Amino acid sequence: MPTWKELEADFRELQGKLSYSRLDAQWGSSGEYWRLAGPQDPNARRRFEALSLIAGEKLGKALYSSSEKSAEDVLDESDPMRKWYRGIWKISQNFEYGPVGQELDDDDKVVGHIFTGSIQRPAEASSVFCLELAARFPENDDQPQAIVSAKQTSHKSFWEDYGRPIIIGLLVTVLGSLLIAAINLLL
Repeated sequence: MPTWKELEADFRELQGKLSYSRLDAQWGSSGEYWRLAGPQDPNARRRFEALSLIAGEKLGKALYSSSEKSAEDVLDESDPMRKWYRGIWKISQNFEYGPVGQELDDDDKVVGHIFTGSIQRPAEASSVFCLELAARFPENDDQPQAIVSAKQTSHKSFWEDYGRPIIIGLLVTVLGSLLIAAINLLL
């Protein structure tokens, strides 16, 4: 799996070919849809989508091993490409909201809402997001990413999983000892 810096360079390489493109999003009562809009070379489009798949897969693994609060909406997505797009939107916050529409039934009653937005210059936004992720999830050149993540996770998980019970156990032991000492003094 490429590093964040390698992915950043790959996305940066596409910036010129996708500089007048945008990534449009639509979500709401009719589902979620993403579309690369604007002029682009078909091969640049395929390359961008392939890089987005790789980056989305890597993002899912990195976020899974972290406790990022902004990651819940991103991790809920199973498709790696949409996971990447949501990451740019929700974590990198490189997103412009667009018009909101209403979904109407045959009687013109509102049955839902449709929201829109865009990521301008998606290759550039992806490149910047990769740099942000390189800063958040540093990769040691001597070790594979999975080992670095496992070490970070194991330390963090230990205290999340066992810290509270250990502290409660210590408090119960101390209070129990004090109570027994107080009872012995009264007798």
